[in-house]
Amino acid sequence: MQKREIYERLQTEHSDDEYFYRCTQKEMDALDEQAEHIRGILEGRWEK
Repeated sequence: MQKREIYERLQTEHSDDEYFYRCTQKEMDALDEQAEHIRGILEGRWEK
């Protein structure tokens, strides 16, 4: 989650750069998906 916080900070600092904003958003979305998958495994909803 530390990476996501860094991406959020970078988005704020460079909000005028639409391309950079989209790239960081894509990375944050991927991190969110990974975190959700891990939560699902730990909660027994999914297999590895």
